[in-house]
Amino acid sequence: MKKWWIIPIVFGVGVFAIGAIGRQDNAAVSAKTAVIEAKTVEQTVSCNGVIEAGELTSVTTEMASVVDEVTVQEGQSVKAGDTLFTIDKKATRQLHQSGDRMTDAMQLATMPTAVVAPTDGIVVSVEITQGATFEKGTPCITIAPRDALQVRVMIREKLLPSLEVGQTVKISGAGFDKENYNGCLTEISSNAGSGFDTDGSVVEGVVTLDEGESDDSLRLGLTAKVKVIVSRVEEGLVLPYGAVMEKDGESYVYLLEDGVASYTPITPLTEFPDGVLVSEQTLVGRTLILEPEVVTQDGMPIRSGNE
Repeated sequence: MKKWWIIPIVFGVGVFAIGAIGRQDNAAVSAKTAVIEAKTVEQTVSCNGVIEAGELTSVTTEMASVVDEVTVQEGQSVKAGDTLFTIDKKATRQLHQSGDRMTDAMQLATMPTAVVAPTDGIVVSVEITQGATFEKGTPCITIAPRDALQVRVMIREKLLPSLEVGQTVKISGAGFDKENYNGCLTEISSNAGSGFDTDGSVVEGVVTLDEGESDDSLRLGLTAKVKVIVSRVEEGLVLPYGAVMEKDGESYVYLLEDGVASYTPITPLTEFPDGVLVSEQTLVGRTLILEPEVVTQDGMPIRSGNE
């Protein structure tokens, strides 16, 4: 008879244990998590600016000439070798047959039929018209070379302590083809300008585009947003602001370890736009609880709620 009543009791204990395990799993609270990874992080400050010509190239000829046709207009992009205007050779020969413009016959014979752009760029001004006569060395057309375009930026007074010449810059704009263009902060004015905003005076600066960065979408006068990289950390650990907690002057996070929340103190170094840079390299590869507000105590059962 003992065998008959022992079996149900053992079976009942087994059912109770299974039920307890099931209740413990159900008691785990769901929270979003992420594996902590090291990455290159940058701290930036932002300024607004305008695309402008860094230098100007004047197109002239070696002899007085008469214009046949002007083939470009102000604001037009040109490539090196593009025709800017053509010369009326017959009228030009007549021009040099008398008076102080008399020219050697050989020079007249070799004068070009067309004047071309000396470089890629943007036509800034056109000083000639069809049928007009211009003298030797007189600027006919002015071009802003594309490889010398720059951004004139307005720097808010409070940002000046973070900035210095030589810092790397990212340039963007609503009308630009690429998301970002690379450049360098090459000038900061020694005087405050006439501009003023709610944060104080503003100072002008110049950002030069890196070689090969310019393209046809960078038009003179377009507005640009400039982000100056003031610090850069290789293999940095940046934890999202929402995952970082603070109590009694100590910063901490919760890690998910073996199905439970693990209280972990951290040492914040500095703030970045997307989170807090910390010093603890041992956190790499561990699972961070992104919603620490659901954790009520250390060791609390947590399950990842990413799915």
